[in-house]
Amino acid sequence: MSLYGLCYDCGDQATLRFKPDVALDDQTRPSVCNACRMRREERMVDEFRAERPVSPRVPSVPDEGDR
Repeated sequence: MSLYGLCYDCGDQATLRFKPDVALDDQTRPSVCNACRMRREERMVDEFRAERPVSPRVPSVPDEGDR
């Protein structure tokens, strides 16, 4: 579901989407624009990675240029 209005995060007029970091049951309507939603998603991924360090036993993945 989408709704046009003011973004809760940045205040721009935009098509609004639901916040990815808040349970859908806790949101009555979409409230953030796509750009802010993507920033929230990136922040969630960064927090997830920070909380779960990679074990030293896991082999490193080579970059695409390193073949």
